[in-house]
Amino acid sequence: MRADTTASVLVLDEEQRAIAQTVREFVAQEEPVSAVRERIESGSYDPAVWRRAAALGLPGIALPAEYGGAGLGAVEMAAVFEAAGEHLALPALLPTVGFVGTALVEVDGLGACPDVVRGIAAGTTTAALVLGGTGTPYQAAPAARARALGGTPRLSGHAGAVTGAAEADVLLVLAEEEDGPGLYLTPGDADGVTRRRLTTLDLTRPVAEVRLQDAPAVRVAGGDAVVRGLSRALATATVLLAAEQVGAASRCLDMSVEYARTRVQFGRPIGSFQAVKHLCADMLIALEEARSVVYHARYLAGESDPALPAAASMAKVKASEAFLRIARSCLQVHGGIGFTWEHDAHLYLRRAKASQLSLGSPAAHVEFLADQIGVRVPGPALAGNDSLRRQST
Repeated sequence: MRADTTASVLVLDEEQRAIAQTVREFVAQEEPVSAVRERIESGSYDPAVWRRAAALGLPGIALPAEYGGAGLGAVEMAAVFEAAGEHLALPALLPTVGFVGTALVEVDGLGACPDVVRGIAAGTTTAALVLGGTGTPYQAAPAARARALGGTPRLSGHAGAVTGAAEADVLLVLAEEEDGPGLYLTPGDADGVTRRRLTTLDLTRPVAEVRLQDAPAVRVAGGDAVVRGLSRALATATVLLAAEQVGAASRCLDMSVEYARTRVQFGRPIGSFQAVKHLCADMLIALEEARSVVYHARYLAGESDPALPAAASMAKVKASEAFLRIARSCLQVHGGIGFTWEHDAHLYLRRAKASQLSLGSPAAHVEFLADQIGVRVPGPALAGNDSLRRQST
């Protein structure tokens, strides 16, 4: 997407709007929040929905056409994530597309595993990215150590919480080699791979502990290509996560406004009460502030701009702050019913808190931004920012 004015970089063109609307309609039909609830209660993941999503090209949206993908860019991807986020849908989207698909493209590793890439594009293969943690945004530590055993690379290591790993068909693992980091693919059910699904705050997004003990693997890339490519991939993934947060926050606001219009108390819709009006207005302001920052970051991601990491961090901070604030306010607007299991509000609040800490906390991103401009933030990185300080404790 090219832009001639500052304002136009925030606006999708007709084709991009059509993509987002198609995804929005697909999710509303195939995996609304009611279906997400069924998945939570059954404890199982339905791969059929993801295969049907492949008919729209979602699994391979960022993969080249020669591998069966759509070959689209970060702007289209962010629009898809925002649409899916409205219903907390498609749990394979972030780990398979946002993490693994983006990483394989950025490290130029597609040719090392063409069958896996084609499977991802076709919706028959899901994947998860296994990292050892991120000390600072966009710099990941290895989760395993690689060694040759019988002519085959073997991985041994541990990752405490990996998004999407419980159901993933393949794992893309960052491993330590003798002369630097390397990326390796290993089947999720291979000998030496142990996965344990974890019970986490966000019930809509499966997370698992991964242990590797001499697990067979295929080397995808190594050396400086991994360091640079994975850094770019994590920055792009951060923008995609922020876009998803904006979509979910938008849905919280819509639910709140609709309830305020229809819930009658003392003979009047509660939306006519000044306190509720102000609460909804504050939610809208927070949402639009975050949306503008995220849209700017997605444009830079689409242009491969060197300013992307800083923009991605700003987007993550604003989207995390706005989503958590709006999700909390959504419960307040709904009153007692909003605090019950039967209402969807708590699912969004859980996602808000969990996604706030994914791919680096707001505190970590504030520190990163301070480093970019040569400012050292005293104390716990959030001095002077009360809203972020409260969220980080």
